[in-house]
Amino acid sequence: MNWRAPLLVWPALAASFPIAARDSSERFRAFFETLHALGRIDGQTIVIDRRSAEDRPERFPELARECIDRKSDLIVAQTTPAAQAAKKATSTIPIVMISAGDAVGSGLVDSLARPGGNITGVTFIAPALAVKRLELLKEAAPRLSRFLLLSYPVDPVDAGQVKAMEHAAGVLGVTLHKQEIRSATDLASAFESGRAAQSEALIMSSVSLFFTRRVEILERAGRLGWPGAYPWREYAEGGGLIYYAQRIDDLSRRAAFIVDRILKGAKPADIPFEQPTKFDLVINLKAAKALGITIPQSLLARADEVIE
Repeated sequence: MNWRAPLLVWPALAASFPIAARDSSERFRAFFETLHALGRIDGQTIVIDRRSAEDRPERFPELARECIDRKSDLIVAQTTPAAQAAKKATSTIPIVMISAGDAVGSGLVDSLARPGGNITGVTFIAPALAVKRLELLKEAAPRLSRFLLLSYPVDPVDAGQVKAMEHAAGVLGVTLHKQEIRSATDLASAFESGRAAQSEALIMSSVSLFFTRRVEILERAGRLGWPGAYPWREYAEGGGLIYYAQRIDDLSRRAAFIVDRILKGAKPADIPFEQPTKFDLVINLKAAKALGITIPQSLLARADEVIE
């Protein structure tokens, strides 16, 4: 049977989404490869219609309506705001999340085990991972105690992460200078406020805006000589000190299997949300040397990858 589409809603990637390109599409290569291996071949057994909000989350409702208008058989959403827009637009078309930051905390579902409704997928517990990054940064540079915390309250998964980090900061003996970002134009003033508050390092919530603005954020942190712990590998590859998060390729593969099950007739309501079991810790030793930080051997020994 040929399906009209899983119609994909991506927040900031090119609509053409060339899988071979070395950009953000690389992060979801495993999703498309797994679909292909399962016999879901674009243009042959299914039609995949990609949509991009082009770094404008306010466009998610518009894209969700396009999904409905094009009579899609299934919607795949990358981020929590995209999934929320799709859920609001339809209660009948199945929706699969590739990496929901906190499916329960953001109100997408009431239960991971029994999602009910028309949405399921793969979720990670963003607040716990945010705390882990804060702990890793403090372990890497114990003498640092004042961190700039970038928050993006527009995203529904932000609040839980910020609350968890603020609680952990007291235990770790760290002071967080929180700066709320409402749009990318706020970043300059946020860093200036952090500098004025004598911040020494950078931490952030895991939200899509901070991924799309990673080049600017790394440049600003670099000029101030701030180490940081980040939720995306691209930060460490671009000169950031620490990356720690769930394995996105693992989440993508599992999301593809869920898509396949639904296209075979399973109902999203009957498919529990899955959670990650694989995590990556990457330490950029070159960045550490440039910052004058000596990474403890106990931390280096736990790293999955060391960039030298």
